[in-house]
Amino acid sequence: MSKFVLIVILMFLGLSGCKSVKPEQLTGTWLITNDSLKNVPIELRKNSARIVLNADGSFTAFDLPSEFHFSPDGHGPGGGKGDWKLAWQEGRLRVQLVFHEITNKGIPGPFGMPLEISRGWSSIESLYYFWGDPDSGRRVEFERK
Repeated sequence: MSKFVLIVILMFLGLSGCKSVKPEQLTGTWLITNDSLKNVPIELRKNSARIVLNADGSFTAFDLPSEFHFSPDGHGPGGGKGDWKLAWQEGRLRVQLVFHEITNKGIPGPFGMPLEISRGWSSIESLYYFWGDPDSGRRVEFERK
């Protein structure tokens, strides 16, 4: 087999593995991973944190550890309801959550929160965001259950 044919075959296989993400691949319940809990302060480590993405574009979030928006002091687990969509941001496809209703009272909305998408060869592996500076590597990750 010539080198040219081999290169063409490898390019085809590589391109066929680069599938775009479709909204139906993301719907369902996403639970925080136990490994992620070590990346947030002790008082925010609730293994019940989860995000439910609905097929109609709505979502509900529960007990998310966050540095902002959910409580008057700027920290706290929180959640709420809103809309989600796939959006290109900074050259990457992300899940954009837009909170319209926030669980803790007195916090103004709406506000947006992007989730990164981690993909394997055949499926979405996780959704995640970073606690603090992304360079710190403190990833808060959610897996579908």
